[in-house]
Amino acid sequence: MPVSAAATSTFAPVVAFHDVSKWYGNVIGVNKLTLRIPAGVTGLLGPNGAGKSTLLQLATGQLYPSQGTVRVLGQAVWNNARLNRSIGLCPEQDAFYEWMTGWDFVHTSARLAGLGRRDGKEAAGRAIESVGMTRHKDRSPRYRRSYRVLPPVSAE
Repeated sequence: MPVSAAATSTFAPVVAFHDVSKWYGNVIGVNKLTLRIPAGVTGLLGPNGAGKSTLLQLATGQLYPSQGTVRVLGQAVWNNARLNRSIGLCPEQDAFYEWMTGWDFVHTSARLAGLGRRDGKEAAGRAIESVGMTRHKDRSPRYRRSYRVLPPVSAE
């Protein structure tokens, strides 16, 4: 059943793009996109080069739009460390340092999200325990995707 335009205008979007474009020189990644994504599960489908990765990088503040505005939870995403504490991202490419264990990776992520040393240690422990990975925390995650499913790490 189609949703009417009136019904779609009443929800508070989790992610909102308004007239967003992203160019890579002469290549268009996203062009004049206006989109409101509500809470829930949303899938991005499209062929290679359709702009799916660009859309996610714009929504998480990894890319700055060439024009337009991007908001998540009502906040601007670019250079917003406070917002990063409320969202999680599973990148398409894993990047781990050789020396990192699973615990090191999660703890470093917590610190990069703005938590202090003690809060970061506690939050990393809770996050790892919440997905049943405590007994594997000292193993290297380089070849494992298990650490990619952790919830956002917070001081709470």
